[in-house]
Amino acid sequence: MYSEVEEAGYYRIQLNVDGLNDPLSVVATLAHEIGHVRLLGEDRVSREEHDHEPLTDLLTVYLGLGICTSNSVIQEGSWSNGAYGGWSMSRSGYLSMNQYGYALGLYALARGEPKPTWLKYLRPDVRHACWNTIRLKLAGQAV
Repeated sequence: MYSEVEEAGYYRIQLNVDGLNDPLSVVATLAHEIGHVRLLGEDRVSREEHDHEPLTDLLTVYLGLGICTSNSVIQEGSWSNGAYGGWSMSRSGYLSMNQYGYALGLYALARGEPKPTWLKYLRPDVRHACWNTIRLKLAGQAV
């Protein structure tokens, strides 16, 4: 959670300690909250803007942390307790995996990377959307 401490002139970011066992989620959450500092804290965007949360996620791509935030959109888990077990899936963030892939594809092209070496670090669904964006943009097609 992001908050501004008006009288002290600094920003506060708080994390739920229950999530500290998932380093990727911690980095993604911190990236998002730092995005709030840059957008809301520095008065670049109003909290009343209907899309300030997706914009904050998009800013993480621009700031170079898009791999972390896109890979943490879906969290999958499984457990086993003797004869019983199960799995769970949850979603976080405000952009879809396709939106992250599109943004990362444009990010790669803006950096002059038609074949980014970091694609291998993206989860497959985001990587597919990213590669399609790069491929279609290089072919001159609308995405």
